[in-house]
Amino acid sequence: MGRDRVRRFLLGTIRKAVPEGVRTRLEEINGRPGLIYSPLDGRAGCVVTFDVSGGCIQNIYVITNPEKLVRLPKFVA
Repeated sequence: MGRDRVRRFLLGTIRKAVPEGVRTRLEEINGRPGLIYSPLDGRAGCVVTFDVSGGCIQNIYVITNPEKLVRLPKFVA
């Protein structure tokens, strides 16, 4: 898959899967680029990180376990 196809796939998936009102912020998580999705209460509801090598995404990790997300700071608007 080319970069453009991967980008379109990820953006399309996000548009379909993320409910309205959920905020997204870019963060570095455990040394990797990532996204944190926060519902209106500001807590982290989902984290997606990307393993990048040579400018290409090698792996995508999705974390939804609340016990692993509890340490992340709340989203402050």
